[in-house]
Amino acid sequence: TITVPILDNSYGENTENFFVNLSGATNGVTIIDATGEGTITDTDPPIPNNVPLSLYREFSGYYDYTTTGGSLRTQPNGTNACSITTASSNTLLSPIPAGATIERAYLQWAHSNFNPDEVVTFEGQSVTADIIYGSTLTNRQFYGYLSDVTTLVKSIGNPSTNVYDFTGLNVDAGDPFCSTQTVLGGWTLMVFYELPTLPAVTINLYQGFSGESNSSSSYTLSGFFAIGATGSKTTVVSWEGDQTLANNERLSVTSGSGLAITLSGDGDNNGITTNNPFNSTIYDNTVTPNINITTSHGLDLDTYNISSVVQPGESSVTTTVQSGQDFVIVNSVLLKVPSNLITGLVFEDVNYPGGAGRNATVSAGKPVVGARVELYDSSGNLNRSTTTDTDGKYVIGGMANGTYRARVVNSTVKSTRGGGTGCSTC
Repeated sequence: TITVPILDNSYGENTENFFVNLSGATNGVTIIDATGEGTITDTDPPIPNNVPLSLYREFSGYYDYTTTGGSLRTQPNGTNACSITTASSNTLLSPIPAGATIERAYLQWAHSNFNPDEVVTFEGQSVTADIIYGSTLTNRQFYGYLSDVTTLVKSIGNPSTNVYDFTGLNVDAGDPFCSTQTVLGGWTLMVFYELPTLPAVTINLYQGFSGESNSSSSYTLSGFFAIGATGSKTTVVSWEGDQTLANNERLSVTSGSGLAITLSGDGDNNGITTNNPFNSTIYDNTVTPNINITTSHGLDLDTYNISSVVQPGESSVTTTVQSGQDFVIVNSVLLKVPSNLITGLVFEDVNYPGGAGRNATVSAGKPVVGARVELYDSSGNLNRSTTTDTDGKYVIGGMANGTYRARVVNSTVKSTRGGGTGCSTC
């Protein structure tokens, strides 16, 4: 028996061959054929290349978010575009308010390499990618990753002041990347939190990994309904943009009603005499004082106030990415707008005495977890749905103004009484 250990990862690789050579036979045994060849065929799906942005996650409720990130490149193109380090650290760009609860945290990373590297070290712990993307440019390959690190970030004593450490990413800084000034290595962290005193919003996270060079792409971002403009913002994460290359670049947002804004203010990108949105900056003009870091070589993590283009009733915006000579990979876009919300609680009155129903307080109701709640419009059409959380609560957001009816699906409601969770018809 011959055993060949393999790494059972989640992405497809090319077919690989291995050879076995036999020798040193004993006890009079003669080896007639001493050489064998085996083939390892990978049945996992291939890593998708140049994936356009699409809705990945929606947060509707009393939410906001904060970000941070860094680059493993240490110098700009004009000095040494191939100089890299092995570790990067940063703090959150804005603090998480006291009393807020972290709902979700996502770590992203990207690099130049012909081989994927889906395992990195974040905060001293090994993190494996949940999603892997690829992007190609002539003879070069780039990869991007996303991992849910909510549990890890929640375990940190004070996430607002913590210095987040990232390391363990294999960056290819040799040719053809070095000679073409396309060495890439970096990371970002997005933390979404909930606080009852925050305004009601919808925050949509759109994910992809699409390269642009001498081209332009427009992404229509939908899945929300804005009831106002105050607090509206967008965050764009892109890779490999360089401050020294600014020809024919533009990043803009156009509302569904036709109002448009050129996103600017980051680094030398003033949107008038210089359009250079992909210029290796970490920027945020929604906080005071504004943040404008210009040394995140190869990483753009930019947050812009877009309240001037979001009008009540908007249900979509179009983000346009245009690049000339500079190669730019658009990884993710965050969009936050004020939103309608419908909230409620699904509970069981365990000691129901009959007659009129009792509210949760009077009945000391037990929360029903995982119940499906459906929202129907005034014409009886299903608009949206969700499930109750561990407290029996549900939140549905992003719907247009109107009259709605909420329905709890009977088959998803399980009693908290003994044997209730196994009952399929009660």
